[in-house]
Amino acid sequence: MPLMSPDPPDDLIVFDVGHGNAAVYHCSSGCVVIDAGPDSTVSGFFGDPSFTGARYLAAVFISHGDEDHLRGILRLFENNTDLVVGTIFVNPEQQRATALWQSFSDEIRRLEASGTTIVTTLTRSFPGHYEYRGCEFEVLSPPPAAVLTANRASANRWSAVIRISKYGTPFALLTADIDRPALMELLESGKDLTADYLIFPHHGGHPGGADPATFARDLVLAVRPNTVLFSIGRDRFDNPLPSIIRAVNSIAQRRHTRTNIACTQLARACSARSYPDRDVSLYSAGASSGNSCSGTLHLSLQSPPPPGRIPVELVRHSSFVDLLVASNEHPRCRSS
Repeated sequence: MPLMSPDPPDDLIVFDVGHGNAAVYHCSSGCVVIDAGPDSTVSGFFGDPSFTGARYLAAVFISHGDEDHLRGILRLFENNTDLVVGTIFVNPEQQRATALWQSFSDEIRRLEASGTTIVTTLTRSFPGHYEYRGCEFEVLSPPPAAVLTANRASANRWSAVIRISKYGTPFALLTADIDRPALMELLESGKDLTADYLIFPHHGGHPGGADPATFARDLVLAVRPNTVLFSIGRDRFDNPLPSIIRAVNSIAQRRHTRTNIACTQLARACSARSYPDRDVSLYSAGASSGNSCSGTLHLSLQSPPPPGRIPVELVRHSSFVDLLVASNEHPRCRSS
């Protein structure tokens, strides 16, 4: 199913890239990219002939240098050389010594020579805030002091946390791969973390050495999301952890509310089989193999938002999970 519609786009697209993270703010005049996963899914979106919107990336944010966030950025630039790129904000990791990081650095040099602004700082003090067409991107972490002592071992901890707001309303919190110390620093900073959508850290895996349930509880209580999304790969690890899902659901139960939970791909713990005939976005890494669960999500930021509007992909996801339950499968998102 195509992602685009005849109406002018004003959307946050959270891509199914398997085990990785990728999001794009998409409007008629251009886009803002926040990571692009490990593959060519995001590149394919921009390369599709039916793509609507200017061939302009106003900004690209790179939360940190892990392959599952960065390689897709390289593919995006290599495969769409006609794109005009305004500014690239890089969370710098001077101790990276991988072939991917070197290739990325080479591409950055090419883009800089063509007029792109390269900013090798991504902290809450600078750039702090970035605005494009009424959509605000607020860098909440890392704090600038953390960058002074960051090393390869702390790359996940101090990956960039970005909150997206539109028309003054917090919309989505993208948390990259932060762990417990980074979360505690965020909570102690007094920053407002609330958002309708929470893209959960580290694919719902272990938050460093901390207790996953406690980590999930503290994060969800601070964000108060209506929907929690896990960007996972069916064939990588055992995410999201059951203890994290139970913690999210228990908070909703105590509040007598419902928190939507969705994974971009179908965890093997939820179903032993794949579902290749499902109706999910074509721009989903798991679409052709039947590995997608929610698949790529198309989240409208139109103002004012329609009351209680739920993205059609989440409606389909809920129906699909109902089917799994009826088939005696055990989807983790329904565990309590």
